[in-house]
Amino acid sequence: NIDHATGAVKQISVNTNAFEHPNPGGGKVFIRGCSGLGVLYGVYEFLRQLGVRWFVPGEEGVKYPTLNALILSDYAGKWIAPSFYYRCLDVTGLIQDHFDVSDYERYRDDLHYQYDLWLIRNRLHFDREKTHENDWFDFNKVVQSGGGHSLHRKCGINHTSVEAEPERFALVTRDFKQIRTAKNAQICFTNEKNFQTALKNCFAHFRWMRESAGRGERATDLDDISMSIDMSLEDASGICECPECRKISGTDALWRDRLVWYFMNRLARAIRQEVPNGKIMLFAPYYELTEPPADVKLEDNIICIACRSLAWENTAENQMTYPFPSLFKRWVEKTAAAGANMRNYDYVLWQGGIQSLDIIDAAKGYYEMGFRLYHAEVMQRTEQVYPILWVLANYTFDATQNPRQLLRDFCVGSFGEAAGRVVEKLYLDIHSRGVNITRRVYGNINDNNHALPDELIEEYRGKFVELRKNLCGNEKLRFKRFSEYMEMQFRLAQTYRSYCDALNSRAAADIADYRNRMADFEQYVREIELEKHISPTALREFRYAATTDFAQIKPRGRQALADEWQWKVELFAGEYPPEKIDNLFALPEIWKFRLDPREVGLAENWQSESCDDRKNWQDMSTYNINSEQGYLNVGGRFWYRLHFTSPKFPDGKRIILRIGSIDDSGEVYLNGVKVGEQPLSKNWDRSFAMDITDFLRQGEKNLIAVRGFKSVGASGIWRPCAIYTE
Repeated sequence: NIDHATGAVKQISVNTNAFEHPNPGGGKVFIRGCSGLGVLYGVYEFLRQLGVRWFVPGEEGVKYPTLNALILSDYAGKWIAPSFYYRCLDVTGLIQDHFDVSDYERYRDDLHYQYDLWLIRNRLHFDREKTHENDWFDFNKVVQSGGGHSLHRKCGINHTSVEAEPERFALVTRDFKQIRTAKNAQICFTNEKNFQTALKNCFAHFRWMRESAGRGERATDLDDISMSIDMSLEDASGICECPECRKISGTDALWRDRLVWYFMNRLARAIRQEVPNGKIMLFAPYYELTEPPADVKLEDNIICIACRSLAWENTAENQMTYPFPSLFKRWVEKTAAAGANMRNYDYVLWQGGIQSLDIIDAAKGYYEMGFRLYHAEVMQRTEQVYPILWVLANYTFDATQNPRQLLRDFCVGSFGEAAGRVVEKLYLDIHSRGVNITRRVYGNINDNNHALPDELIEEYRGKFVELRKNLCGNEKLRFKRFSEYMEMQFRLAQTYRSYCDALNSRAAADIADYRNRMADFEQYVREIELEKHISPTALREFRYAATTDFAQIKPRGRQALADEWQWKVELFAGEYPPEKIDNLFALPEIWKFRLDPREVGLAENWQSESCDDRKNWQDMSTYNINSEQGYLNVGGRFWYRLHFTSPKFPDGKRIILRIGSIDDSGEVYLNGVKVGEQPLSKNWDRSFAMDITDFLRQGEKNLIAVRGFKSVGASGIWRPCAIYTE
């Protein structure tokens, strides 16, 4: 019996004589805990052991055991403690991103209430979630400390004060000169005012924690988690290079890490003297913060939040460290070895992205590395994501379980044996394709395109129709909603491929096919009232592409590159341009361009001269990203091709081809031969060069082909390209 207004536990007891059970017993079951919240979770754990399951929000998502299946064990003295003592799966962003708020009362009294209740029943905490002003539950919430990526604010400085107090900002190298800046940079880590202001704000937070608890204004069940303050770096690169900071940082490869940890260790030590249980936390590794140098040990009241934003990158090296990219795993292990308390920060894929199983495999990896605080930011609320969230909730409470087995338990338990096995296989099929995607960050429409090819769609579309005939009750209702959501994804993937075909060919028939598919997709979404059950943002991004006017898509460069010096700076992006470039041959701005949604380019020899790029290839400026030229909301593989006649270069010189920048990454072919690549997404804004001396046909016609990949953000070749000699 719980008072939902306060979260107080009034009474908890189970009278076994109330059950019509073949082996009735007398007495009661008492559930005790370290706190009211602990008792509440004990109740839900007891019900779970009896066979109750809360698969999805709403009463239709609850599965109760039959009375003859109830077996009450001997619970005398049984103590249960969660494997992760912090477990959070809150939605991100604004609440209207995830709930249909067109009918506010229904949203408040039904959708949102049921979702929050589902979180609690699955023994999770509230943290990020932004709710309306009348929350249903005001307990099991972790107290926020001002949000992450806010070191400037915690140090009491803002972007407008850089001229008044420049010494408080980072001195960084920009455009080949050192400047004090508030943009895309951190603080000056040796500035005393920065340190004292940060310390003052930390003490103010901890004082409020004590005082508000004393006044009874908040629950204190989670103080062991809440007695921390976020001191995360700004969401940017740029570490201070001023003389005082350089005295601390040194000049080795990890100088940035050494400087940041100097500041954080100093802050942690000062906090411990006044607030023995107070902690600071920050995202680490993050941006330029990678791993602590060997000579740096971290204070034990520092929590490092390992942010797995690069969910997966398909390389041989990463295959050895799955589900973690190899560098991420190395940095996390080095940070933990330096003494930090570790907490993760994962992401359920953005918008309507199909979620693969790496996130549940990663949860197991975190536990094995010693993590005991778990957070996944839920960037979408959909029927395909709920099984993943349920697995994460149950695994983080009891890590002796196998996440893959939990997935099977959900599928079979929620949909029945026959339908459940088919759904489980669908997840495995989606995952097997997901690990073959070149790179996945937060997810995009190309991930769905890759995971749901036409042959898979036809296989499961037919199976789902047959399975729905043989289900009844809540199993039928749950499977109906799941299969309807997946049908939406099937149509979305096929519509996306049609959209890419129309962009490639501009043929009337292809454009008409795309328009018809888009209209059919919209009609289907309306018919099943899909937005009542998923995050509205899950559809918003692709709907924007529906406004595409194919007739108006034309190459468009950037006016800035009309300036000769700026053109030269961008050609050598990331390096200081040389005063003199020998035998410079600027390649034309306009190249041929084509999307490759089915990844057939290599098999069809798009890199070679045998490919005819006069059909189904379009003109594209290489001075600008392709979204600025009409290619809205596309991802994955793309190709550029350029035919040109090379000049003859002096004998004895190395001939260099330089690509100004490609976002995210790409491979370069000259006359069908691979001559270079830029494989790292972090170098999306840097130029790269390759020696083509042995491959260029001097004085003759040549072909350059670039096979690129976009995982997130902008895409394409967007800076000048040229050939010269060294």
